[in-house]
Amino acid sequence: MIFLLTLIGLSSLPLQEAPRSLDQSALAAYRDGNPVAASTLWSQALETATSEQERGRLCYNLGNAAYRRGEVVQAVAWYHAALRYTPRDGDLWANLEFCRAEAELDPADRGDLTDSFQRLLSSLTRGESEWLWACALVFLAVAATGESLRGSALWRRLFVGALMVQLFCAGPLLWHLVHDGQDTWMVTALDGCGGHSEPSDEAKQLAHFEAGAVLEELDQLPDWVKLADSQGRGLWVRTKDAFSLVR
Repeated sequence: MIFLLTLIGLSSLPLQEAPRSLDQSALAAYRDGNPVAASTLWSQALETATSEQERGRLCYNLGNAAYRRGEVVQAVAWYHAALRYTPRDGDLWANLEFCRAEAELDPADRGDLTDSFQRLLSSLTRGESEWLWACALVFLAVAATGESLRGSALWRRLFVGALMVQLFCAGPLLWHLVHDGQDTWMVTALDGCGGHSEPSDEAKQLAHFEAGAVLEELDQLPDWVKLADSQGRGLWVRTKDAFSLVR
């Protein structure tokens, strides 16, 4: 019961850039049992929000509203979008895994070594990873200066330790450098969708993407988006059947 209340609850983080009137109206609509209106208002607020915390909060609330509308896969997509801004939010992870299980999708974190390592690397935002790397760089510079001036065994050990810390702290930043430039989409159509050779329903269907599949964007046209399949082919999908995870 507590978890279900958490699932439908709203983030209580303090408001920042989102217009207060929009957010309050969305909250009122949500509590009145009108998740459609709440989604519209929160989407408008998301367009003007700039801070990572605020955008993560709004994506989280939009995921809750999607769940209340019965669109579980779209709720999953919104929660994944929120992870980009608030990757360590426990309630967000709980709701994400709950909805993935309800949609009969694999867990986002299966608990194996690969997923655990990826979750560790992505546990910091881009700004946090840059700050961590900069602090490690300062530590390395101090240790290198001390070793060059003093040359003692203690300074040498400090330099080696600082170098290892620097390499470790570079991991989250490298992860962001690789992944932040990727525009990814999630298939949200309940029955999946077809991947066409051209942006036309009459074009040959070369693949079928299951609901929950995450694919990289290659190109976009009105009503259509070109996504890369597992074989590296660029196939066209209706935008109504997929959801951009970059918000």
